[in-house]
Amino acid sequence: MQCSEIQENLSAYLDGELDPAGAAELESHLEGCESCRSELESLRSTVELVRSVPRVQAPPVLKQRLASATSSRKPVQESRVFWG
Repeated sequence: MQCSEIQENLSAYLDGELDPAGAAELESHLEGCESCRSELESLRSTVELVRSVPRVQAPPVLKQRLASATSSRKPVQESRVFWG
């Protein structure tokens, strides 16, 4: 695999979505490619950062407006649904 293919598959690799042969090929490439190892570590750090952000509940009025907007099947104006 070339670096561009490896980098396209890094997310799937981290998520355990690659088949065993694909994962083995990617790991083999990583052994000899500092650039792709660095990209993998950067992606790992990003995933850890995103997972560490606390979840926030949407305000009830937002939930109500979204439910109303999606059930009416009318085009939704973003400014009305989200901001007022």
